[in-house]
Amino acid sequence: EYSEKVLATLMSNITPIQKRGGVGMALKNPKKQHHGTFNPYPSGVFTRYESKVIGNIFLLKPLLALLGLEDIVDNVCPLASNRASVSVGEVCKILVLNRLNSPRPLYRVEDWADHVSTIDLFGIPPYLLNDDKLGRCLELLATYSGDIEALLCLKLIHDFGVSPELVIWDSTSFYFEGAYDDSEFVTFGHAVEGRTDAKRVRIGMCVDAGTGIPLTSSRESSKKPDSELVVDNLETLKATLSKAGRAEYVVVADRALASVKNVFLLNSKGVKFVAPADDGDCYTRLILGTSDDEFQEADYRSKDGKPFFIAERGICLHRKLDGEERQYESGWFRAIVIKSPSKLKVDEMRLSKETETVDAWLRDVRDNKINRRRYKKLEYVEKRIDAFFTGPLRRYRNIYNPKVVSDGNRLDFSWSMDEEALQRLIALNGKYVVVSNQMDPVVSAADIFRTSRRRSHIETRMRYLKSQLKVRPVFLESEMRIRGLAFVTNLALVVYCLLEHMLKQAGIDESVRELFLDFDQIALTKAKLPNGAEVSHVENA
Repeated sequence: EYSEKVLATLMSNITPIQKRGGVGMALKNPKKQHHGTFNPYPSGVFTRYESKVIGNIFLLKPLLALLGLEDIVDNVCPLASNRASVSVGEVCKILVLNRLNSPRPLYRVEDWADHVSTIDLFGIPPYLLNDDKLGRCLELLATYSGDIEALLCLKLIHDFGVSPELVIWDSTSFYFEGAYDDSEFVTFGHAVEGRTDAKRVRIGMCVDAGTGIPLTSSRESSKKPDSELVVDNLETLKATLSKAGRAEYVVVADRALASVKNVFLLNSKGVKFVAPADDGDCYTRLILGTSDDEFQEADYRSKDGKPFFIAERGICLHRKLDGEERQYESGWFRAIVIKSPSKLKVDEMRLSKETETVDAWLRDVRDNKINRRRYKKLEYVEKRIDAFFTGPLRRYRNIYNPKVVSDGNRLDFSWSMDEEALQRLIALNGKYVVVSNQMDPVVSAADIFRTSRRRSHIETRMRYLKSQLKVRPVFLESEMRIRGLAFVTNLALVVYCLLEHMLKQAGIDESVRELFLDFDQIALTKAKLPNGAEVSHVENA
């Protein structure tokens, strides 16, 4: 028999044991202290005996009860949807456990439910968790995901000590198997994972930097740019945190936040932010206008021990007002120019590789292609030049200045190097700008810089989605069911990160993945005695 106090007693029943590679965790189990070949289940004692491995569900069941996930979902979803043998909240709980216990494509969950004996653990027969029932519940979860997530966020703040003073935002995508020709949600988009042949969905997420627990998230078509996705996420976060009386917090994000339009929009809504700027001309001029003697060493070093340097410069940004001809909005913001030793190394390697690519292409056109086949036509050569100098290579066009001219019979292809432009590009190596609207003089340039370096928290969470939780590949067809599964995976990530936070609070030096492995052999044993009495208990298998 489980109780809601299992989780509290569970932590006290964990003791360190020595194992290869370091200290692990194991349950104190007096039954396992016997020696010799004694068989605790001799033949003839039981008329029926059955053992099912439930693994980490032994740990996760009471944790989900403390979190109140089932009640939150059932309170949000319409009553009509819960008038069934199993409620939407119960299905949501089971699916979250499935993501954490046996992450795989969502298919034949009832087989997994029978394997872990949901009838004994939750009173839910596996046959009720068929594909049709799960699909209908996923649609409801997608419909009410915003309300569910808001209540869950408030629960984390009130009951689990989450205090969001610094929030980190980022986005990722996961791809789908199949055509999805009629879907506007699952589409081709920016190939974050290098899969240009697969359609994908974008996920945006806000994470509390102090605990690493996700607070809010969204699921959008991959066609929606991050610059719009981040604003939508932060507006949802602001509405949720205002209900908890948490109006003072700072958001850290990537370049998507720092577009000029977003900077003005978030500033007008009172959202404090820190984000690296894009490669716009205004920021480029700021970097080039900052002399070396303005930089000061920061109390921060790269992995190989080299220091970062920072210089604070204010910047006046201008934004054209929508629908207003020649009407602009202006505003001052803090801008920190940063010299990064790790970025310098990457930029130098990138510059060397890209210039070699450009040089090779120009020589190939001049020596092997010009005045041959299609390269006899002036319009075709001009189109090839335009096509080559796009994307990352577009900045080299004004440096190499390629041109093709015709004398009526033959084409002449040449280029001329602008050494000053090349030196300006080299001067940008290793440097970038962080922009912020934190105008309080108490917040120093060094504080803003250190805040900007906190994004590793959310990058780890994004990796969890694709490794420990394995949201992909996905084979669902309905758009709402796809949204529902993505939402369930986000809920599983919340539980995963909450458990990680609780381990740190308890002083247990072990990852959640290692903890799950320690609980991997926990089994639920059921037996029937000759007198007809049935007994069951949990043990190490």
